[in-house]
Amino acid sequence: MGIQGLLPFLKSYVKKKHIEEFHGTTIGVDAMCWMHKGAYACSRELVIGQDTDKFVRFFLKMCELLRYYRIKPIIVFDGEKLPAKAKEDQRRNQVREESRLKALELMQRKESGEAVEEREVASKCEMAIKVTSSMISRLQSALKELSIDFLVAPYEADAQLAYMCRQGWITTAISEDSDLLAYGCPSTFFKMDKYGNGEHIALPCLQVDHAGSEADKLDAPLVPKVKKPEKGESKAGAAKGKNKGDEMQVQSNLNCWSPEKFAEFCVFCGTDYKEPDTNIKKFGIKTAFTLMCTHSTARGVINWMAEQQKFQDRLPCKGSEYMSRFERIIAVFWHHVVFNPKRGECTSIASSFPLTAAYRVLEDLNLEEVCGVRFGREIALQVAKGELDPRSRQVKTLEPLSFAERRAIDFLLAEKRSEQMDYRVKVALEAEEAKRQAEVEQDHSLREIEQEEVNQVVEPSQKDAAQENQDRELRLLPGDLRKLMEIRNALKKNKVEESKPEPVENHKSKNPFAKKRVATPCHSRTPSVPIPMVKRARAVTPPSVPQTPLIPPEGQRLKDIAAHPRGGSGAKEAAYAVLIQRGFAPQLEDKEKAKLKYFFGSKKTDAPRQEEKVESKLAGWKPRSWEEDEDEERSTVGRNVLSIRNGNNGLWRKSWT
Repeated sequence: MGIQGLLPFLKSYVKKKHIEEFHGTTIGVDAMCWMHKGAYACSRELVIGQDTDKFVRFFLKMCELLRYYRIKPIIVFDGEKLPAKAKEDQRRNQVREESRLKALELMQRKESGEAVEEREVASKCEMAIKVTSSMISRLQSALKELSIDFLVAPYEADAQLAYMCRQGWITTAISEDSDLLAYGCPSTFFKMDKYGNGEHIALPCLQVDHAGSEADKLDAPLVPKVKKPEKGESKAGAAKGKNKGDEMQVQSNLNCWSPEKFAEFCVFCGTDYKEPDTNIKKFGIKTAFTLMCTHSTARGVINWMAEQQKFQDRLPCKGSEYMSRFERIIAVFWHHVVFNPKRGECTSIASSFPLTAAYRVLEDLNLEEVCGVRFGREIALQVAKGELDPRSRQVKTLEPLSFAERRAIDFLLAEKRSEQMDYRVKVALEAEEAKRQAEVEQDHSLREIEQEEVNQVVEPSQKDAAQENQDRELRLLPGDLRKLMEIRNALKKNKVEESKPEPVENHKSKNPFAKKRVATPCHSRTPSVPIPMVKRARAVTPPSVPQTPLIPPEGQRLKDIAAHPRGGSGAKEAAYAVLIQRGFAPQLEDKEKAKLKYFFGSKKTDAPRQEEKVESKLAGWKPRSWEEDEDEERSTVGRNVLSIRNGNNGLWRKSWT
């Protein structure tokens, strides 16, 4: 769509911009571009003939985006079909119809149970998109309801937008069609997304006050001179330098061209106008640019190619015939019929090129056969307002929206404004974060520079001091050697004392199990002992007893206490050991004696020991001395005070009488 390969070729002129930069201005919009974009979201519904308004919703959202930034949009629709584009329109309609039938066939096969790829169905549906007159009427009704201005061009909307931009009625034109540049639009905004980001192109050769000075560039070199890669330079760096040189060469030549010469260059690149055929085989955009740099006009290029053997076979016809075909195509860009809103009549786009209008004269060519007939004043005015169909010449009636449709549109526009506000906040946060990161990197680089400067100042002074210390001689006075030996012995003595372990008082008497413990290093001076979880009959607060941290001897480790409800056998054995240490002799069984024999050795005496009956102290020992004794009746198991068997039948009877 448009000039083949033109936008990539002009990438050095492309500037990434946001639509907010056109705040407070008036912008023209190519309606067909946004309608095709909106139709992609409902291509399946359009193919099967289902009613949908997704394309209208998309279009209104984009209009609301412009109004959000205080931009006044003017929507321009296509009018009558051009005679020069009839063959291309016929080919496109045939491709759309074939794609529609193929899409319906794939959907029927999928419904019958066959395996059909969804991507293939979507691709065929998108190729079958066709903007109908009913879709345009529905959109125009919505625009009229929202007080958004629109205009129907006599023929192509691209030429109408270029004319309005050159006259100063709009600041820039939003489109996806590069034909705008061939028509001479001085400011164009391409590839605009739903948030307002796009690419802006303003060629110097298409500005209103530029007439061109190509006569000064007739002897320009065909290939830019690029320096050869030096030793150690990579191929990527050399290629980057070559590309930069190519871009500079393009700009230096293109900036001096006239708008008419640029339009001729676009025709050589390839356009949508296929009738008559002007396509040259193996003739790309770079070849066209090189030849246009060496010749002042397209006629000179064609005459030169007609004399060259390699180009004679590439031309679709003879040189004289090709020139007449070329003039029929260039006439569409030089003399396109547009509508003048101020005068209310049709005129030629050449009227917007006052400095170079003399270059647009084409002899022996009927412009009406190529560019179409100009409408009468009354018809042109009705067509521009959308009251008359430009193709059928029938009166159109735009039905107003219903209350429900208007409410739905208001909700849709409010949602778009909220979405755009969120996007602005996101962009602001990203910009702030990028700024902060740049400041951090700048501070870091400044610190590195300051540190390098400090090191450069400090290093010489340190070297001088080290050299002075080396130059000094070490001399010992009488008695210095004796003092040095005393200091060494004192340091050695302090080191030995610090390595000795701290003594533990009465450690052996308080820890009867010390001999049984494994000799492992102690990692903490106060070992943590796990406290067993015990269920109590009632909560009793134990008395506060000061605890003295136990410090085991070097090479020993405390034994882990067994986690039993009330101490278990571990508590019993510990109690036995403590009582025996204190001089008591409890009655022990053989098994218990064997357990304690490891800790206390028995002394052999000749005289037999008199057996004395000693009352066992273990019977009165309580492992949990802080708990109070419970009542006797509570501790008695199985006793019922009110039971008749306990002799309380009288009490029981008395309580009920």
